[in-house]
Amino acid sequence: MPVTASQVVIVGYGLAGARLQEELHRLDPRQQRVRPIVYGKEHIPSYNRIQLPNVLAGRLSAREIYLRPPGWCDEEGLQTHLGVWVTGIDRVNHIVSCSDGSACDYDTLVIATGSRPHIPNIPGARDADGVLTAGVVPFRTLQDCADIAERLRPDSRVVVLGAGLLGLEAARAALLRGAQVTVVHPKDFPMERQMDPTGGSVLARVLQDMGLNMVLGRRVTEIIPDTANNTVILNDGQQMPADVVILTAGIRPQCALAEQAGLSVDNAIIVDDSLITSDPDIRAIGECVQHRGQVYGLVQPGWHMAEVLAKQLTGADPGARYTGTRQVTRLKAQGIDLLSMG
Repeated sequence: MPVTASQVVIVGYGLAGARLQEELHRLDPRQQRVRPIVYGKEHIPSYNRIQLPNVLAGRLSAREIYLRPPGWCDEEGLQTHLGVWVTGIDRVNHIVSCSDGSACDYDTLVIATGSRPHIPNIPGARDADGVLTAGVVPFRTLQDCADIAERLRPDSRVVVLGAGLLGLEAARAALLRGAQVTVVHPKDFPMERQMDPTGGSVLARVLQDMGLNMVLGRRVTEIIPDTANNTVILNDGQQMPADVVILTAGIRPQCALAEQAGLSVDNAIIVDDSLITSDPDIRAIGECVQHRGQVYGLVQPGWHMAEVLAKQLTGADPGARYTGTRQVTRLKAQGIDLLSMG
């Protein structure tokens, strides 16, 4: 008697969810063992988020960072729902409900909802309805790139909030577009999570020499909206006019769906080495996951998790386990070659 393929619903079509789809397809191309169904909130194919700074800099187009060409999923017989997100999980009946009113049953559910940008609670950053003020933009998606690029002109004044990895990449990209860029960071040196004070001070000088105005040890206390441009107020009273304010104040795991479903969540969705959540029929991978007390905010661990899970689900290696990923951080900005490991 032929074995019915297990229906695997993947919630999220970011880098981790897309890698899982590809690995399942590679290991079981005829879908004899698993039948993956993917839901992605964005209306476009999955793309390489690592390359967003190059898109903002104008070096790559949006389509050039798609992981697969449009239509690839249809050609390969992979059921993928773009612009549709899962709104609820019925764990008893193994059904997910979706934003378009549809529902889908699952044998195994995989949550790969990733992270969302952290929006600091700065007066003036949002309007009365909680919507971000015009000209105040996070840096997380292709749409964010388009929104920022629309406001960039030669000599545009850009203020970047945060001198972590993403903030520096965004700042350098805007600089390459001819903007005047100021980076405001509350610590005394950039990338303090990856660097010590000596290395951070060297990096700050290199960035300053490249043309970035590094304002360190200070924080933004208010943004005053205006139809022409916004004004950024610092804690020392300094005022900075800004055509664009780019928010790069870190990311937070997107765990709301898991919490709503009653799964165990701490700083992120808790999984074991098999990537199983507190529900044996629900797995989780990527930036929304907490594994052995660690929450990874990087791409590589999510790829490793996807590869391990694909081996389990297809039966290629049922005993495959995820034991962690050594963290490697690389600053991808022209003229800088910086690598942090561990």
